[in-house]
Amino acid sequence: MLDVTQSVTIARDPAAVYALITDVESTPKWSSAIVRIVRDTDGPLAVGDTFTEEATLMGRIIRTAKVITELNEGAVYAEEAQGGVLPHAVRITLTAQGEATKLTFRLSGNPGRAAKIYGPLLGRALKKQIAKDLQSIRRLLED
Repeated sequence: MLDVTQSVTIARDPAAVYALITDVESTPKWSSAIVRIVRDTDGPLAVGDTFTEEATLMGRIIRTAKVITELNEGAVYAEEAQGGVLPHAVRITLTAQGEATKLTFRLSGNPGRAAKIYGPLLGRALKKQIAKDLQSIRRLLED
């Protein structure tokens, strides 16, 4: 089982942070692992919407079909991989802290064969990538 949780405090209100993380097509701006996002629908993001994510994982390009599983304006964004190499779920929660926002990013999943092959390397790589992504989000919103 894979379970990685990282947090960052951002000097912006939850609405501003939520606007960035729910603009899924802009994810490559803050996640260097994400090459491209292609939504299957137009218009405002809604639970049940699907998209394809192209990402690099340990030097390989991985294409993953994803579905939005939870949206709570200014508070929660969640998505789930639909199969693929690394079945996982992402849940981002936003908590107001005065004039700032605490963003908590949780990635959980069951990598199956990948865990047997890559084991601890995968967990360490994901922790490092998520920490880097959160700092990118902070910089984008605070600058």
